[in-house]
Amino acid sequence: SLGMGIRWLSPVGPLRIDLAAGVSEADTPVRLHLSIGPEL
Repeated sequence: SLGMGIRWLSPVGPLRIDLAAGVSEADTPVRLHLSIGPEL
């Protein structure tokens, strides 16, 4: 897959927003990933 993301250190905590799409199959949907808090 291929994508891009944004990282932001907000007052609430770290926020991550990632958008990804498959490149090998045209029918692969675009995926949106949201995360709040530190990576574990």
